[in-house]
Amino acid sequence: MQTKNLPTNPLLLTVIVPVFNEAEVIPLFFTRISPVLTKLEETYKVNLVFLNNASTDKTYEIISEIRSRFNFVYLITMSTNVGYQKSIECGLRNSNGDIFVVIDVDCEDPPEMILQFVANYDYGRRSSIGRASDCGSEGRGFDPRRLPHILYIQGCFKSK
Repeated sequence: MQTKNLPTNPLLLTVIVPVFNEAEVIPLFFTRISPVLTKLEETYKVNLVFLNNASTDKTYEIISEIRSRFNFVYLITMSTNVGYQKSIECGLRNSNGDIFVVIDVDCEDPPEMILQFVANYDYGRRSSIGRASDCGSEGRGFDPRRLPHILYIQGCFKSK
């Protein structure tokens, strides 16, 4: 991706992706999120940060290979499995950004939704929470306990 015609001092939008033994889905995720990031680069400087939660499969190797080809991709690896929430906290504390997007790599929440969430941010909403529109059709419906697994943007987290 090439940054073109960005406004002076564009905001940094960082997409945080927690992973644990996700070697099989990372290539699909990256294929789907790449055009989203390209579109976002029209307005923002964009980083993609994978949080490897001590995976034991080829997750590290696959992300490292992607990182070797794309300078906007970063990888933070935990030495032990600290759990989903703590890995997100680690990513927020150790990544730079003006706007953060957290999304799971399994594509249950489509990466394409990020564009709508960022549009909400652009219209003045400082946080946005959503879910895939077909969740109810699978009998799950909305469950507040599922919130940590849903795509969200938190504009209130500022880098230090």
